Order: sequence, then C-alpha cells, then structure tokens
Amino acid sequence: MLGCQGLGKTASVLPDSNLILNRILLPDGRASRVKLNYRIELRQSYHRHAGEFSKSYLPILEEIRVFFGGGLYSRSRMLNNSLCHSFTMATFSLASNKAVVEYFQAFPHFSSKHLNYLNWAEAYQMISSKKHLMPEGAKIIYHLKQSMNRQRTEWTWSHLAGFYRA
Repeated sequence: MLGCQGLGKTASVLPDSNLILNRILLPDGRASRVKLNYRIELRQSYHRHAGEFSKSYLPILEEIRVFFGGGLYSRSRMLNNSLCHSFTMATFSLASNKAVVEYFQAFPHFSSKHLNYLNWAEAYQMISSKKHLMPEGAKIIYHLKQSMNRQRTEWTWSHLAGFYRA
C-alpha cells in the first residue's frame, strides 16, 4: 500500500483530476449545501504496452482510493462516436477531503491547478469549521467558486518560486 511519500506526486500530475466545489441552491437562490470533491478519472486500460500496468489502471486507482479514503467506480459513455470505459476515484467526506488537503500541501501542483486548489482548500476549511453556514461564509464560498477554473480572472504565479529549492 502507498503512503503519502509512496504516492509521491502521482495524484498531483494526473491530467484527468479535478477539484470540485459545488453549491446547491434553494429556489430563493440561497446555498443549501456545499459539496467538495477531488476526482480522478482515467480510461480503464492503458493503450500502449507499459509492463505490468498495460492491462488496467485499476490497481493504481485502488491504491489512490485507499490513500484518500474515497470511492471508486467505473462508467461507460459515448465520446466522439466511440464507447469509452473509465474508472473514477472521488472523495466525498470531510475526512477524505482532509487527506486531499494534506496531500496537496506536501505535493503542490506545478500548474494553474494550484490556484484552484487554494480556493478549494479555503472552502474545505470553511466547511470543516461550519463558517459556510453563516451569510458571510456563503458569500465567500460563492466568490471562491466564481474564481475557479474557466471563470478565473486573476492569475498569480508566486507559488512557483519555491519549487526548485534544494
């Protein structure tokens, strides 16, 4: 089984991984619930010969699932007129999301995903302390969500300054 050091930077460099922050709205526009997930989705089989992993990504994702304490499921869907099969590992609880926060503090992203992680981690802290239930907290969560991914308008790269320290 992989520990945090054994997992290394594997989960931080997977291209098909997402930090998800969803607000579930009531009919009057207020947030009734905030959901945080970390998700990794990979095709079920590797398409080139790669030794012992040439058959399936399942053993790797199972190790990642155990480490984070998340769930693992498979799905099939049509993409570009082709049937694609994938495995998805996702976190659902505060405990599994805490593991995600601890992991990405030890192994930060070396890309703009780090900026999304900072928003996601702030939302995690608010949820774990129940501050998101207060009106001001709900506004902060809204702004965090509005500044993630494609909606981001502010880019800072100061987090890259310490990546190559010896």
